[in-house]
Amino acid sequence: MLAGLLGAQPGLELRLKATNFAEGLPVTLEASLVNRGRNVVRLPAPVLYCRNGSAGSIEIVVTFRARGKQGDWYGPGCGEGSGGGVYDALPAGKRIRAWNRIRTWLILAPRQRLSFTLDAREWVVDHGIGLYDVWLVYTPPGLDGEEAGILKQNRLAFPDHELMSNHLVFKR
Repeated sequence: MLAGLLGAQPGLELRLKATNFAEGLPVTLEASLVNRGRNVVRLPAPVLYCRNGSAGSIEIVVTFRARGKQGDWYGPGCGEGSGGGVYDALPAGKRIRAWNRIRTWLILAPRQRLSFTLDAREWVVDHGIGLYDVWLVYTPPGLDGEEAGILKQNRLAFPDHELMSNHLVFKR
């Protein structure tokens, strides 16, 4: 079933892969939104690193667990990530403006992916010996009532809830 019609998420999957390393920690990460469903999915290009209500976002989340003298792992000790955000959705009742916004969204066909290269050095900070757990969170775009109505009325699949990627764990 299409997203928004019965609240089902279109077959989107968020994937994470480390591509370059320095001293055992990732320097760059590859984030991919993959359409694993049967329907075309429409979505605005997500904003990277920070929350954005109108476009959706992909954020990096990192937890660190320090290793104690007895070899036990403590944590989570530290976290890095992004927060805050702005919601700048179009005013309700502006059907033409809403449709014009939706028409600018990206279209992901089945098995198609949208990939980004992320600079991990700002988020995966070296805290010394320990376990570093890294993953991504995709927050879908905020829609006003007019936009949601257009998408549902035209049976267009769109992301409607948060996704989490696979976790990458680095031992240092």
